[in-house]
Amino acid sequence: MKVPQISYFLGELRRNLRRQPMLVITSIASVAVSFLLVGFFGGIWLEADKRLETFGSQVHVTILLNQGSNNKAVMDAVEETFGVRGRFYDSKQDLEHNTKLLKEFLGKKRAKFLEDLIPRRPKIEIVLPPKDRKKVKVEHYIKDFKKKTDELEEIDGVFSVLTGGQNVQLAYALVGAIQWFGALLSVLILVVSLFFIFSTIRLSVHARKEEIAIRQLMGASPGFISMPFYLEGIVVGALGGLVAFIVLAILVDRFNTQMLDTMGLQQSLEFLSMKLGALFLTMGVAIGLAGSALAVGRYLKLNR
Repeated sequence: MKVPQISYFLGELRRNLRRQPMLVITSIASVAVSFLLVGFFGGIWLEADKRLETFGSQVHVTILLNQGSNNKAVMDAVEETFGVRGRFYDSKQDLEHNTKLLKEFLGKKRAKFLEDLIPRRPKIEIVLPPKDRKKVKVEHYIKDFKKKTDELEEIDGVFSVLTGGQNVQLAYALVGAIQWFGALLSVLILVVSLFFIFSTIRLSVHARKEEIAIRQLMGASPGFISMPFYLEGIVVGALGGLVAFIVLAILVDRFNTQMLDTMGLQQSLEFLSMKLGALFLTMGVAIGLAGSALAVGRYLKLNR
């Protein structure tokens, strides 16, 4: 592409943007709002996965055994059922373990009055530490959780099974529903953005239809005619993505500051990065180019 052509296309782009500024601003705003919502749900998606991964380490099963039971047989059955090797505590170890937990929770003085009530029975603890989490995904670990724990209760030598995974299972189901809803809504919003850009470019094309007709009579190629409108769509989409990223950065910063100042929480949203900004720009350019191509292509097809 020669320098005079580039200069010509940029001049035409400037004319297109000045011709209907309110519609251009509306299109930029629609793209920005769309990407803000996409970024919001995307942030929820990433943060939820991170929180659930941490929460998943709390999934555990405590299997209380009868005195004199075949511990090895129960351990083998547990490993076959859950895919994770449990840790065995005899009666003395169980007492020490429970006493330690009680002191950590209530303090030494209060725990002393409850020592006689502390259970002391052989047991097997099944947890999902980070090293095992690499081999067994939390989602797979809690899948059919109730069914697996029911199977354990049928094993000879098992007194009872105490579970701690139902809350995690509910959390996964709830977050999964939110994520799917967010994904569906994001797609619909992006379609609306595409429609706004399509409408903007279509009006630009119709406003200059006489010039386009003259260029067609002079033998101008479809690519030459379309290029200024493609550039307009790219600029609108890119500006929308940039505005969305800047606004999202401000909102996330204020949210983190508010959480720290008012509630004293160190938790923060960390999904924002330059990669997200690059993604917004890329998506904006793609949507703008797609909307322009649809509008110009449709017009040229109908007016050959």
